[in-house]
Amino acid sequence: MSSGTEDVLDWTVREGRPDDVDALADLKLAALEPDLRRAGVWRPPYNRARFEREFVPTETRVVEVGGRLLGCLAVHPEGDDVWLRHFYLAEEARGRGIGTRLLREVLASLGSRPVLLDVLTGSRAAGLYLRHGFVPVEDDGVDVIMRRDAPDASDAPDASVGLGAPADGPAQSRTDSGESTVS
Repeated sequence: MSSGTEDVLDWTVREGRPDDVDALADLKLAALEPDLRRAGVWRPPYNRARFEREFVPTETRVVEVGGRLLGCLAVHPEGDDVWLRHFYLAEEARGRGIGTRLLREVLASLGSRPVLLDVLTGSRAAGLYLRHGFVPVEDDGVDVIMRRDAPDASDAPDASVGLGAPADGPAQSRTDSGESTVS
């Protein structure tokens, strides 16, 4: 039997499907419970319903290994901007560079469009976003809205570390060993 360490390294990304909603909502609750409790907004029925209401399969990239769901990230266009939503990784997938590589791929695919996201105040995921050029623009004490304007060519992530086709293409296989802090 595997320890779970090596089997998370060979991961793929695919487009979301309508039948992913329950598993992804469960993932959200598991991944965010500590931060939601700390922020005083742990309300599982509400947290689940919000995810279910906002889930758009065609906007969602699903990370899995061997058919087992490990995480997701949604890319939601809104006018001239793009919102990153629902970026969650299972605990076993954290600290392996999956979140970092997925975020780099998404940002590279968006070109010069401004990108926004919200992260729970005090979440360790904020460090990942800061390292990728996001800056806080609003903080209501629960959520921090962060924005990343189009980088100069010299600031863009190295495209040579690309992960294959974008989410609208075929699933991509990866082997990874980096340092994601997504939560």
